[in-house]
Amino acid sequence: PDYIYNGGISKVQDTDTTYSWRMLGYDAQHTGYYPHPLYPPLELKWEYGVGNPDYRMVSPSAGNGMLYTRCGEGHEINWVSAINIETGEEVWSRELTSNVWTTVLSPGDSLLFVGTSIGGLDTTKHTFYCFNPLTGEIKWSKFLFTCGNQPVVDEERIYIASTQGILYTLDFSGENIWTDTILTPPPALANAPALLRDKVYIGGENSALLSLDAYTGETLWVYETSSWIEDTPVIFDSLIAFSSNGTILVLNANNESLIWERTEPYTSMFTFSVKGANLLFNRSYWAVQDSVLNNILHRFEGYSGNLIWVDTFYTRYTGAWRYLISENDLIWTCDDWVFGFRMEDGSMIFKSDSLVPGTIGPVIYTSVFSPILYRNYLIGSHRTKLFLYEGRTTPPDTLNTNLLRTIPNPFFSTVQIIGKTDVDILSIYDLMGRKVRNIEGAAGSYGYMYFIWDGRDERGEFCPNGVYIMKVEGLKGKTIYLKRR
Repeated sequence: PDYIYNGGISKVQDTDTTYSWRMLGYDAQHTGYYPHPLYPPLELKWEYGVGNPDYRMVSPSAGNGMLYTRCGEGHEINWVSAINIETGEEVWSRELTSNVWTTVLSPGDSLLFVGTSIGGLDTTKHTFYCFNPLTGEIKWSKFLFTCGNQPVVDEERIYIASTQGILYTLDFSGENIWTDTILTPPPALANAPALLRDKVYIGGENSALLSLDAYTGETLWVYETSSWIEDTPVIFDSLIAFSSNGTILVLNANNESLIWERTEPYTSMFTFSVKGANLLFNRSYWAVQDSVLNNILHRFEGYSGNLIWVDTFYTRYTGAWRYLISENDLIWTCDDWVFGFRMEDGSMIFKSDSLVPGTIGPVIYTSVFSPILYRNYLIGSHRTKLFLYEGRTTPPDTLNTNLLRTIPNPFFSTVQIIGKTDVDILSIYDLMGRKVRNIEGAAGSYGYMYFIWDGRDERGEFCPNGVYIMKVEGLKGKTIYLKRR
């Protein structure tokens, strides 16, 4: 049934809750792998413009048809809000004691946990909250210092690393199970715990990766490095990947033995995502002569460290930080634009219109905790902007070929397209969603329309070889792949 609160409407999620984005990287291992497909082209559905909240510093979550994050324009950053994913309208919001940093959902999406800053260094004000995610009712709250790191939840517990270097473990009623002082060095905001069965992993004191017993907090092993752990560890199978001072390290998560390591120069930021044995890694550096930030995306074979491909692209003044992999082997990231890449070869297949207001100069602001995926939506942030793009969950070549036929396909010079429609305009798009050309058709017998494309764009220039999308509005907006060789 629909649930109405504060004038907003939200539908209780009654389907597969694997669609929910509960925490950083989707799961407790922070893999960044979303087990559902998302296909381009993506179209902007709603956005909040430049306002008070700095969305790039917030780790959001999504479930119950809602996005849980800081509020939109008109609120200060100590408000938490539930936003209807489909409409972008606020369902409920609540003012808390200080700045909102992170939101996390429990399994089943029945509890919402929210972490905040210390309110003016006042230790009497609470910094960690448990909400009813449908209504915004606070169920309990505690003081845990500044909860700027992204918590991890399993079926029974929640693990929270404060920026003061303390790792807390609570049950879902708010009772403390154990606490450990880990003294995480800076940059503390980028380092959250990761969970694998009965063990917790996190960067800690003396530039080391720590393995702790998830039930007692006992230290199981310590792997010392030359510098701090730069980003949240990623776990796949029984291996754990992390970076330190420009070096990628992959360890056996059970006994800390080193599997492989390699050093990547010119690095200013790190992130990992993994699907199976496909380990993605990003590094960035300034191209001073162009005043842009180049991003270098790598795909490694995770068990051996062998490089499969590397792709360089630029994001103007900012760097793409977080990478996600959808079930259909596409890689998604955002910052100045939303990008989509193929897992197979790293080629870019989608790039959105610019998200930069235009008046902001060359200052590095990264979308540290976004994008996230939810059903057929990509939700991202850029500085003070929050936005949602709608994609597809099925490939665009599902059209009944009895309604639209291409002869030949693939084609070399020209292709004849026949459709049973009274609409005389056919549109050609590339895989980035950009319109290449409109083609006017000629009516034939028995209700068929005939189109001919010579492989040229609107300027009369030949399009490069590749895959293109045809769209005829009269055929219910469906599309079909067309390949030029």
